Amino acid sequence: MNLGALLQQFVSLVSSAFSNAAAEIRDMFGIGEHDSAPQDPGTPPVGTLIGTVDDGHGLLINVYAEQTDTSVNMTVKVMDGLADLRGFYMDVGDSTQGVSVDCDGAYKIGDESVTAVGARDNNMNGTGEKFDLGMQIGTAGMGRDDISQASFSLQGVSLQDLDGLTFGVRATSVGEDRSDAVKLVGEFDIPTPPAEPAAEPPVVPPVAGNNFPQLANDVSSIVLVYGTPSGDVTGDGVYAAKIDAVPWYVEDDLDVWLIDATNYLAGTDPNVQSGAELLGVAITHGDATDFYAMDGDPGIDTAPAANLVPDTTVQYETIIG
Repeated sequence: MNLGALLQQFVSLVSSAFSNAAAEIRDMFGIGEHDSAPQDPGTPPVGTLIGTVDDGHGLLINVYAEQTDTSVNMTVKVMDGLADLRGFYMDVGDSTQGVSVDCDGAYKIGDESVTAVGARDNNMNGTGEKFDLGMQIGTAGMGRDDISQASFSLQGVSLQDLDGLTFGVRATSVGEDRSDAVKLVGEFDIPTPPAEPAAEPPVVPPVAGNNFPQLANDVSSIVLVYGTPSGDVTGDGVYAAKIDAVPWYVEDDLDVWLIDATNYLAGTDPNVQSGAELLGVAITHGDATDFYAMDGDPGIDTAPAANLVPDTTVQYETIIG
């Protein structure tokens, strides 16, 4: 090989070395183009806001989470300002036993012992905190990536278990000139889940049996009296549902068709659906109206209200169809 060829090879090697060094500098200090498009802070990720930290100079980072059947899905996002997320750290409770994480980068799990993960720049040294779990996000510097949002999935712990626990965010390339770095520590604040609506008590069905006598006169109407104030428009403290226009040919022993009547009301009347118990029935037969309690005795009883004015009225043909 002649001197010219050797000189050309030497120049090529030197040029390549300078190019590689320049690339490393760009990666470290965030100089030049980067692949990741900035995130839109106006569109928060799915889930509930459970934590927020800021640097006091315009940088705001939020943490969101969503409980699923098998995991807690979490997202860390830069909401205001500019920063390249490098790491996320958190406590998970009294023990890390059974805890696992599904994330894009390296991670460590250990009871109150994690302060650094992966590259040397991803650490929480100097904060005075030691965490149960730590993750690395992306690469050093913003030359290769400039990450403002990162998501991961946590197993072995519930969202409510995280309430009041500490988390930390490591970010570099912070600020308009992208020259600062931060280590921010916050505390999870998990909203109390809404209380489950109380289940409506079941409708207490009447007991078919010997509650009513065989009357000598035709039944013309009945008023079923339920022990609930739901639907009480007359103010007597009970709910009275009248079944009117009972035809002459209907059996005059109410025990025979009471179940049909009460089943109709339980299926169509919301006041009867609200756990209402049938206290008794006022039966109009001939010129008399008598009240019979649901006590297994066909004798006349005292009504629970002085004037059983109906709160609602339906026709007999409607309930029988």
